[in-house]
Amino acid sequence: MTLAQENKAEAPPVPAGHVRLTIDGVEIIAPKGELVIRAAERMGVVVPRFCDHPLLEPAGACRQCLVEVEMGGRLAWAKVTRSMLREAGAVMAEAEGIIDTLNSIGGLDVAIMFKEVGSRLTKISVRSRGLVDSAALCARFGGGGHLRAAGAELPLPMEQAIEAVLSAARDAIASSRSMDGAHASRRPQRI
Repeated sequence: MTLAQENKAEAPPVPAGHVRLTIDGVEIIAPKGELVIRAAERMGVVVPRFCDHPLLEPAGACRQCLVEVEMGGRLAWAKVTRSMLREAGAVMAEAEGIIDTLNSIGGLDVAIMFKEVGSRLTKISVRSRGLVDSAALCARFGGGGHLRAAGAELPLPMEQAIEAVLSAARDAIASSRSMDGAHASRRPQRI
């Protein structure tokens, strides 16, 4: 989301108590104080989320908004860094269930959790609905597991690990889709 630039000559004035913003390239006017997620919903934009419900106040404590969703909702990933843990007063063990929460997003083929263990060590956890072979994806990075759940430790800084693993995951998802048409077959795609 970006705030749209005010251009008095082209854009109609913004009513009192409202703001102009742009979501996915579409300019809209929304009431001040409205959550961006609600404005997106009014436009018909689906925003994957875990903790939001229209009847609840936003808590802003879960950090789930750091989830990235790509490939039309087929790939979701998140990361936990050492600085995030320090800031939250948490330990890495408290991040263990996040991968399963990621995997609960409807419509996904692959969910990936990146954990920064050291400056040159990143752990990944991968979950799949079966269309992409999690073990084969992780095997490319020295890891293992089974079709639907796998992991690996990469001797790379987190940002390099993210780049490498996401590239492989995007390729695997794209290959699985072209195998027999989009989701026509639920056979796993080996990579």
